[in-house]
Amino acid sequence: MKIDEVYGTKLKIKEAKNKLENLCSVKFEERDSLYFGTYYSVSKDTTGEIYKLYNNIDPFDNKPLENFDFPVILFVSNISTTKNQLIKNSEFFQLLSHKEL
Repeated sequence: MKIDEVYGTKLKIKEAKNKLENLCSVKFEERDSLYFGTYYSVSKDTTGEIYKLYNNIDPFDNKPLENFDFPVILFVSNISTTKNQLIKNSEFFQLLSHKEL
């Protein structure tokens, strides 16, 4: 079973990146896209883990990308239960969406 989750945070994106790197022992890479603008991601081919951290603002019209009241959004997919619990129990991230696929 694959689990996709979305979290929100009030932290600035670089602060959130640093918290997650320490919390989950991962290393984010900076990326750029027309849709997200500058964002950070981790993708592990061997485990299928995916982390995507982005500002919740459209770079073209300054409207939110997601219908959540958080400036920064974290999308995770197929991460380990241990890492999932670390994020859930963190004071910095709030679970917004949970889907079992």
